[in-house]
Amino acid sequence: SLANLPFGVVSFPPTQSRPRCCTILGDNVIDLSLLADAGLFNDIDGLVSPTSTFSSSTLNSFMALSRPVWSAVRTRLYTLLVDASSSQDATSDLSSNTALQAA
Repeated sequence: SLANLPFGVVSFPPTQSRPRCCTILGDNVIDLSLLADAGLFNDIDGLVSPTSTFSSSTLNSFMALSRPVWSAVRTRLYTLLVDASSSQDATSDLSSNTALQAA
């Protein structure tokens, strides 16, 4: 549920053989490394290298961060997934970003 988005690691065979950090909402797996590559976590205090953190094959780097960082990432995901009207700009709104949706 949106109230408690889970974090995990998923492989996307056959196109991506290396596991990456993700979350899930319903039947949809959301690749956090793609969101990080798009710069959607860049302004979260305490998350120094979002791309490196979420491109890892484990959650160790992310889990080593503080609870406020985890909370900020969940809040950002919530904003991107549900409350698009409060997102920073049109490119960070997942509902209008076809490149991120296709990935």
